[in-house]
Amino acid sequence: VSVNNVASMKDALVNTPNTLTSLEDVQAVVDSYNAILAVAAGDGTDPSIATPSAADYANIGISLDAEQTLQDTQVAVLKGALAATNPAGADTVAEVQDLVNAATRVLKNATGATEMIDDGSGNLVSTPIVVSKTELELLGNVPVSDDNLSAMQKVLADQAVGEGLAAVNDYQSIVTLLSQADTALTALTLVGDSTNPTDLNTVDELTFASMGADNVSVNNVASMKDALVNTPN
Repeated sequence: VSVNNVASMKDALVNTPNTLTSLEDVQAVVDSYNAILAVAAGDGTDPSIATPSAADYANIGISLDAEQTLQDTQVAVLKGALAATNPAGADTVAEVQDLVNAATRVLKNATGATEMIDDGSGNLVSTPIVVSKTELELLGNVPVSDDNLSAMQKVLADQAVGEGLAAVNDYQSIVTLLSQADTALTALTLVGDSTNPTDLNTVDELTFASMGADNVSVNNVASMKDALVNTPN
């Protein structure tokens, strides 16, 4: 504990659910938060920096999902999300909780999980969980914008009928999946561009699928490309 991290350690002690009656109890909380801050201070490439465990998060007052497979995936994704931020972005328990929440929303979006939402008339309706732009921005390295947000949300939702959690089982997998959605959407929106059109030879049915478009196959992709070139939209 130093002048640089003492505020974080005090915050962790306030938030820990652990009973603090001994030096060992306090040290466990300190060690756990230091493990989390060490990842946030790095870039994710140093193998000597250990991945914080579910117990480390619990020690500072953050509980992960009880389901073991999802919990293991949360731990893996959070290491990348922490590395994408910096110590100042994880030096309070609330900031770490925000990262956990954002990562969890991505994972649940990709597994088709639902939540109960008020439909505006006081009725709770089961609704698929959809990650927000703010949550994707918080994860870092995701090129999210107002224009591509719906494509990213759709691509994540598509995983529920595909690989599910296996498609987003680490941070880089999430970044790659969503970056591909952005690249594919950009390519398709420029198909009919008058100054810098996308080369149609580089577009196939997988391009459409990568940005979440449905009902495009090898049998009709040529027609879809022709429609995109000729649409007045």
